[in-house]
Amino acid sequence: MKSISFLFLAAGIFIFSPHADACSSSADWSEEKAYRSAKEIFRAFVTKVQVRPNAGLSDVQKQWQLVDVYYELKEVLKGQPTEIGPISTHNAYFGGCGVPVVAGVDYLFFVEPFEADATIELKGNSSGFISNTSTQSLPASEVHAENIVSEARDMISRF
Repeated sequence: MKSISFLFLAAGIFIFSPHADACSSSADWSEEKAYRSAKEIFRAFVTKVQVRPNAGLSDVQKQWQLVDVYYELKEVLKGQPTEIGPISTHNAYFGGCGVPVVAGVDYLFFVEPFEADATIELKGNSSGFISNTSTQSLPASEVHAENIVSEARDMISRF
């Protein structure tokens, strides 16, 4: 009987405890921190998503495919993004922590700078790396999309 009670207790703890993985936000993540740390924040329509060849990357970096995202810039909220991209992400395969980006969709992009020691092979001609905790696709409804972008404008104006 004790072993069955223990089994239910263990299952309950597993089911009802918060889960985290390598790609989830850190414990000290906040919306304000996301806005402050982003190099660029902008709204854009994605025109092309292209997997980049991984020649010249380290064995660790080759585990994930780099993806370059090209876009039509619609509105800049922070920074100086290029008019058409690219910006980069990983695919989301096996912990790549990438942002799934689809051509033909509007996004509110939060772009982080590359780390100081990032190689030219990693950077490519990309202006930065898409934040996987803050970037979001925007709804097809212009009214709903504008509400999200408006909230972002308000947040940025606070700092």
